[in-house]
Amino acid sequence: MSVPNTGDANARRRTLFAALLLAATLTVPAAATGPVYVNTIPGGGAKQRPSAFAGGAGQCSEYYHHLHWVRWGGKTAKATGKVSWREPNFDAGESCGSAPDITHRVTVRLTRRTTCNGRRYYLRVTTRYGSRDLDCGSSQG
Repeated sequence: MSVPNTGDANARRRTLFAALLLAATLTVPAAATGPVYVNTIPGGGAKQRPSAFAGGAGQCSEYYHHLHWVRWGGKTAKATGKVSWREPNFDAGESCGSAPDITHRVTVRLTRRTTCNGRRYYLRVTTRYGSRDLDCGSSQG
């Protein structure tokens, strides 16, 4: 009765494992690397993990601030912080500049990564405060 040469079998297994591992890494597309930005509209420019950004150009527009990012760079980015805006009573003579701020705690979610001019951006901004979801649409101007 002959004794099998276990050294050769182990060497063959290691070689087969290495070949399978190499084949797997060559067939999986590489994930895009590098920084991901969000356009801090209006006119704020592209930033990573901004601590604040405006949701519009007017004095009554939402303003997101005190943002603390718990996730960034993947398919979605997520932050918690505050959102403030003004709702003037125009019938009472208030304007956006004179109305008091309304502030709530908020969760901000950025999604739909894309590449534009060599930079990766999150395109969609969705916010939640209380039970209210706001889909702010595209963040790239």
